[in-house]
Amino acid sequence: MLAVFIGLAVISLVLPTIDPMYIPLYGTDPEVIGFSRPSSQHILGTDFMGRDLFSQLCSGAYFALIQGILWSISGMVVLVIVAFILAQLREETPRLVDTTLTRYARFVAFPLGIIGVISVLTLLFETALGRLSWVSGIFIFAPLIGFMAWLAVGHDIEVKFRKGEKIPARLLFSGAVLIISYTVLSNAVLTFFGMGDPSVVTWGMMLQWCFVSGYTFKAPFWLLPPIICIYSFSRGMLALSYGMYNVVSEKYFFKEGWF
Repeated sequence: MLAVFIGLAVISLVLPTIDPMYIPLYGTDPEVIGFSRPSSQHILGTDFMGRDLFSQLCSGAYFALIQGILWSISGMVVLVIVAFILAQLREETPRLVDTTLTRYARFVAFPLGIIGVISVLTLLFETALGRLSWVSGIFIFAPLIGFMAWLAVGHDIEVKFRKGEKIPARLLFSGAVLIISYTVLSNAVLTFFGMGDPSVVTWGMMLQWCFVSGYTFKAPFWLLPPIICIYSFSRGMLALSYGMYNVVSEKYFFKEGWF
């Protein structure tokens, strides 16, 4: 799944060099006026402005990867520092008791809470300092996203520090990929509500444009591809995170009820 989206991201860099009409944000086909259905020139058709939908889909893959990687690096740095400090301050590391409530908090309430906090702060900053770019948002919100990784791998990292053992690279990778998974979801929601960087095209923006232009139920080839990408990429990264954790700790998510 990761290889597929890396491929789409690479295509997003190549297409505009082939023809300017494939520039996601403002490239249009001079032979197409407005919305069009899939054709040999535009395999997913064009949007209400005549922009190629496939190039926009590839652009969404590129920015999902870039933003996810940057947020994961920032979040994991914070996570490792916190784990090191806590290992010095306390003698044992409590693990959350696996209950229906903690599962809900991990996978539903906390991600939605992050989206809510980001939404409110973005609106506040927008009135005082202008729209936040997604680059500056990385350094502000990465610690919040990083807490999701703490719930999954923070316990193990802290224990490794306390015992003086080497932290396996796969454990760090597991946490980083988990952050990528939730970054994709939160970014999709925020950009759908118009809180992203207006200079780049993301999957959430594609959905917003489809919705506001009135093609939600008229153009499934416009609506479904970004939805499929958001779901499959975020869930694929989640599965990869679980797999890396299983390899390292031999404490399986399925057996311990992490689902």
